[in-house]
Amino acid sequence: MTSKKLLASIKDSSTSIKDSSTSIKDSFTSIKDSFTSIKDSFTSKKDSSTSIKDSFTSIKDSFTSIKDSFTSIKDSSTSIKDSFTSIKDSFTSIKDSFTSIKDSSTSIKDSSPIPDLMTTQTLGLEQNLYDYLLSVSLREPEILTQLRQETAQYPIGRMQIAPEQGQFLALLVQLLGAKKTLDIGVFTGYSSLVVALALPRDGKIVACDISDEFTAIARRYWQQAGVADKIQLHIAPALETLDRLLATKEAETFDFAFIDADKSNYDGYYERSLQLVRPGGLIAIDNVLWSGKVADPEVQDNRTKKIRAFNQKLHQDQRVSLSLVAIADGLTLALKK
Repeated sequence: MTSKKLLASIKDSSTSIKDSSTSIKDSFTSIKDSFTSIKDSFTSKKDSSTSIKDSFTSIKDSFTSIKDSFTSIKDSSTSIKDSFTSIKDSFTSIKDSFTSIKDSSTSIKDSSPIPDLMTTQTLGLEQNLYDYLLSVSLREPEILTQLRQETAQYPIGRMQIAPEQGQFLALLVQLLGAKKTLDIGVFTGYSSLVVALALPRDGKIVACDISDEFTAIARRYWQQAGVADKIQLHIAPALETLDRLLATKEAETFDFAFIDADKSNYDGYYERSLQLVRPGGLIAIDNVLWSGKVADPEVQDNRTKKIRAFNQKLHQDQRVSLSLVAIADGLTLALKK
């Protein structure tokens, strides 16, 4: 029942109570008149029996009317009580709905791959020093510069890796002599493109993402760079793709894996990547310094806590040799023993 209907019901019930009260008042007046009539009948003695009988009948009818009025009041009160109960339930439902919306918003925020803060350059460097670093070290091909500049136009462009980080990934791939790699979290394709350019002609990347919109940009640049044939893109939740690779006996066939997807699933991506890379293979995990929030005890949101726990886990993981490199937003390197 809508609030408008509930208020109308309460108004009608109140009017009914008012009318019933008036009826009771009239009935008591009638009883008073009847007793007066009885008194007069005894006094006059004329037609007294009939008059007394009629008066008692009138009194009886008045009491019946009073009873009916009280019943009506009781029913009206019950109706009002039910209406208020319904209003209370409606407000409770509204409160629950707002709570659900709040919880859903929190869930979305926690599971979103877009953090409140994410750096596209190395943390902790003054701008002039960062510019100097790039000026004496960055050898970014024009196709990568174009992709980086196009991606920066998007509100979520900060999800893109830093150019010096991309160049570092390419160097790692070359040092490993990698031919088969994983790219978990494609976005607009910078990490997959920079690695593909570093791979030999017969190199292969299995790329995982869930967005057709942003990977369409990636595909365009892969084609322009002439490396599209090296990249197999899987549009599906990455955990499903990784499980499918394991199910098809591709464990320990990859040389390198780069993890840069939703932080809530980092542990799942890491454990599957650890099965998929060969001994001596390397796993690189992005955003492990999380714009410095991991070191701030006042920050206790879900994603930050998950990254802290993940970092602690890797620190104790004896299955790998480990180094956390302070490049871009923090890059953990885990070499499978």
